[in-house]
Amino acid sequence: AFQVLLKYLAEEMQTISKGLEKVVQELSTAENDGPGSEKFIKALKVFLSSAEGEARTLASLYSLVGKNVDALIL
Repeated sequence: AFQVLLKYLAEEMQTISKGLEKVVQELSTAENDGPGSEKFIKALKVFLSSAEGEARTLASLYSLVGKNVDALIL
C-alpha cells in the first residue's frame, strides 16, 4: 500500500514540475511578445516566485515521506 502511495506521489510531483516548466516557457514567450504583455509577465513572475518555493517544499516533504516509508519497510 505504501509503494502505491509513493508511486502516486511521485506522479503528482512530476505533474507539478511539468506544469511549472510550462509556466516558465510561457513567461519566456511573453517576454518576447513586447510591451503589451507587461502585466501578464509581472503576474507570471509573482506566481512563479510563490509556486517554485511551494514545489521545493513539497519535494522536500515527499523525500521525507519516502525515507520514513523505507524505514518502516525495513
